[in-house]
Amino acid sequence: RRHTRYWRDWSSDVCSSDLGPVPANLVVSKQDRTRRAFDFMVNPFGPQQELTVTAPEIELDVKPLPVAGRPKDFSGAVGKFEFSATGTPPRVKVGEPVSMRLVISGSGNFDRIGQPPLAEPDGWTMYSAKEDFSGHEGAATEGTKTFELPVTPTVAKTTMPVFAFSYFDPESEKYETLLSAPAPLTVEGAPVAAVTPAPAAQSSTAPKQ
Repeated sequence: RRHTRYWRDWSSDVCSSDLGPVPANLVVSKQDRTRRAFDFMVNPFGPQQELTVTAPEIELDVKPLPVAGRPKDFSGAVGKFEFSATGTPPRVKVGEPVSMRLVISGSGNFDRIGQPPLAEPDGWTMYSAKEDFSGHEGAATEGTKTFELPVTPTVAKTTMPVFAFSYFDPESEKYETLLSAPAPLTVEGAPVAAVTPAPAAQSSTAPKQ
């Protein structure tokens, strides 16, 4: 069987490799149907026998991730994902934080998923997120990754901040960008004035001639 995999180094060429065959040693018990019923009650297992089974060889085509169409915020996520975001409270004042919870679920290389950026950062101040991953049945490539972070509006807004998450879909062989839904938000108050840095103080010491 032939499988296709992608790696993050998009400057490299396509390469092929094989996995296997992989042998495995097993110890099995073979039942003797000529044994009497009483013998099965005393010892339900027959004589043991060692067997060697071999997993078939798998052919891999390893392709670099394409450069064309790669989003600027792409961090290396490859797989199939869903993305959503929720924020609280629904009413704040300018300068007060909105607590955002970003959820990415699906299957892929979750270790390459970084904090999603704001789709439209103007009028927002974003801070670092606390992240957590919950694998499905202990798996590292299937589950849910969450980001919790405060986002502060610096001007009046009518919707929650919109985040963008980009990944590469190996089935369609295309980059996908998912946007969170712009839920309603009420921001009250005047815009935060930009802070102008004070001019550097000039030295009163005359230069030496």
